[in-house]
Amino acid sequence: MSEREDRPVGKVFLVGAGPGDPRLLTLWADHLLKKADVIIYDRLVSEEILSLVPEGRKMVCVGKTPGGRGPSQEEINELLRREATEGRIVLRLKGGDPFLFGRGGEEAEYLARHGVDYEVVPGISSALAAPACAGIPVTHRGIGRSVAIVTGQTCDGDLEGVDWEGISRSCDTLVVLMGGTRMGEIVEKLVAGGRSPLEPAAAISWGSTGRQATVRTELGSLESKANEAGLTSPLLLVVGKVVELGQRLAWREKLPLHGKRVLTLRDPRQARSLCLKLADLGASVRNVPAVRMVEHWDPAQDRVVERIRDFDWAIFTSPNAVTFFLDRLMERGKDARDLGSCRIAAIGPGTGKALAARGLRADLIPENHTTQGLMEALTNVCLGGGHVLLCRSNLASPHLADFLRQRGAEVEEVHPYRTEIAHHPDASLIRSLKRSEVDVILFTSPSTVDGLLALLNRRKELLTGVVLGCIGPVTDKRAREWGLAVSFTAKDHSEDGLVEALLEHLKEAPGKTGGEGA
Repeated sequence: MSEREDRPVGKVFLVGAGPGDPRLLTLWADHLLKKADVIIYDRLVSEEILSLVPEGRKMVCVGKTPGGRGPSQEEINELLRREATEGRIVLRLKGGDPFLFGRGGEEAEYLARHGVDYEVVPGISSALAAPACAGIPVTHRGIGRSVAIVTGQTCDGDLEGVDWEGISRSCDTLVVLMGGTRMGEIVEKLVAGGRSPLEPAAAISWGSTGRQATVRTELGSLESKANEAGLTSPLLLVVGKVVELGQRLAWREKLPLHGKRVLTLRDPRQARSLCLKLADLGASVRNVPAVRMVEHWDPAQDRVVERIRDFDWAIFTSPNAVTFFLDRLMERGKDARDLGSCRIAAIGPGTGKALAARGLRADLIPENHTTQGLMEALTNVCLGGGHVLLCRSNLASPHLADFLRQRGAEVEEVHPYRTEIAHHPDASLIRSLKRSEVDVILFTSPSTVDGLLALLNRRKELLTGVVLGCIGPVTDKRAREWGLAVSFTAKDHSEDGLVEALLEHLKEAPGKTGGEGA
């Protein structure tokens, strides 16, 4: 066998991350985020997308800062080659599309020259996505039949290398990427090239994200109007008659949570559902895990599983309890059929949905989705002499078990998972709060409250002015025990109820932020 055949085989994927909204990732890109050993990403790849990467993966940021500091292209090329030749699956993650002003072609050339296997995964370019999210179709019958895409920033800083006159005269719609820092010069060159200073034009900042902001005006006044509006990079320009359609077709900035930067604190495996619901309403969502769910089993709990047919009732107090317990049931060679005639109680609709997803229907779900509500619902159930399985987190209070025993039930508890609370401060999150980059924080359990305070090194003053929402009264109580000023608490103690409560709070006090936070 040759030396080359002895070497481990790696591969580089040049992947487009899209314009920023994680919902605009391609299915293949989303799959590769979870499969890759190493993720090498640019500065403008959004935190929401990076949060999808599983823990334990090697993450390398190679994006240049606004001052130009960062690895050279030659260093990035060599990093890709080295990681792949050491046998790793390498994901080179770029904003937008890797072959549209992303230097993906240069990286592909380098890899091909050195015999490194690679694949290109196209992404949605902001050149199309940002105008679309601002209600501007870059082509439209009878108005714009051609479109040109040009960069407003070259590696040598020389705008003269672009044929501005030819581009100005040859297309109906012009999209200029990375045009914010030299907008005035670009406008001058377009006008000199034949575009009218009165032509409709737009500047779009952070297109497709919850931070999107758009200015529509005339080409000649575009720079001044964009500066007045405080638009910041990443920013692109659109010039052409199609811009006028944005007055009628704009949609993203009308979403009820547009402009709101929301922080969730869940375990990464269960964060996505809530994050997507918030993103669908226009929010910019970031999940920073304040808690993590870890499978936890011991021989005593496995003995309970072996006797699963002996129970009269099985009570689940969270969706996680359902997932981890039923997974263990399967691992032990059993399945839902082994619950036999056992009746099932779920603390709320979320837990009920988790059961339904596994082919089980809850016999009892209390109207009040709390431990107290569950105890009240069980008051009318004959438990005397019954054998009850109580499946819940290691952090759950003893009240429910005590209640069941007082009712004459024989109770066996299992904790199929442990809730581990964050212990160390998160410097990135602290910086975001210092810069007032978080508008809303949503607590989904008492442990997320504890975890957030750990992430902030107990600096409660960082939460001043932030809207704080709680999923239910138990979580509300924990937040107030910490001295936090809770802005609202959901009446329906579920994900949907929490989102609805946030919308209601913002409707009642649209200009109002959170309390003192301490």
